[in-house]
Amino acid sequence: MITTIISAHNEEKNIRNILKDVIRELNNLNEKSELIISLSGCNDRTEEFAKDEIKNSKLDIKIFKTPKGKIKSQRKTLNKINRTSEFIIFIDCDIRLKKNALKNMIKDAKKYPDVKLFYSTEIPIKRNNILYKIINVRTINPEYVIAKEEVSDFHPYSDNKRKKVFATGGMYLVRKGIYDVDGKAIGDDSYLTHSIYHRFGFGTIKQTEDAIIYYQPVYTFSSWIKKWRRIWSDIENLYLNHPEFKYLEEYMVLRIDFRKLAKEKRIKLMLCFLLERIWNKFGGFVFKKFLLKKGKNWSQLYETKEVDIL
Repeated sequence: MITTIISAHNEEKNIRNILKDVIRELNNLNEKSELIISLSGCNDRTEEFAKDEIKNSKLDIKIFKTPKGKIKSQRKTLNKINRTSEFIIFIDCDIRLKKNALKNMIKDAKKYPDVKLFYSTEIPIKRNNILYKIINVRTINPEYVIAKEEVSDFHPYSDNKRKKVFATGGMYLVRKGIYDVDGKAIGDDSYLTHSIYHRFGFGTIKQTEDAIIYYQPVYTFSSWIKKWRRIWSDIENLYLNHPEFKYLEEYMVLRIDFRKLAKEKRIKLMLCFLLERIWNKFGGFVFKKFLLKKGKNWSQLYETKEVDIL
């Protein structure tokens, strides 16, 4: 049994597209499955559009209203899933799925029984302007972004022993019982990544390379600042509230593989990385030192919702 959960807060622009993708994927599975749509404090037409999109489907689909907030919504939803579900898949609304993304992730989960969490490969939707290329240089060129420390123990299943060790949350799969800790559901990717390594050890999170999703990164400077501000705030609060995870911090630090860039003579790309890193280091220092508000909620980045252009 497989449960797929979509949490939606005011996603009237995206709910039809993501439901089309997920229903297509579930119809192609040779598995018993259920789909749960969790309406997280919606006050737009998300519910109306969702009901219209699923009305002709023969799948087991349920819609529940839950409190505002992704983690609160997921916590409530977990109480309503089929208890026989072996795998639970969480999917954001503001992404699109490439064909067989779900099938490939489930196949991976069956192949590696010791891995507790599998996350998708995220492909950014590209825009042809220089600011976009600079502020999103890391997401556009992930092959040059590697872990700073020795992390080979995290990757017993991968040929790339230097890749990052934390999961991203656009689409991920967890095994039964993994998501819940002491009766509390854990939702954001930073906490869940640390929690799984802390509980189960290195090598228990894996990226499914052929489970591909598409998303729209930020493309304005103001949203880029907001994005990093909330990332810095999230990380600061993570270690402040959960000092038991502090030993993992060194493994989460990334660096740019400038040696590879130089060897391949990617001069323009190297310059984009340098500009992005200068802002990141300067901005990180300023915001962490003076401007972060502990416990502040994430502000929504509306331009990242533009994923209907595929």
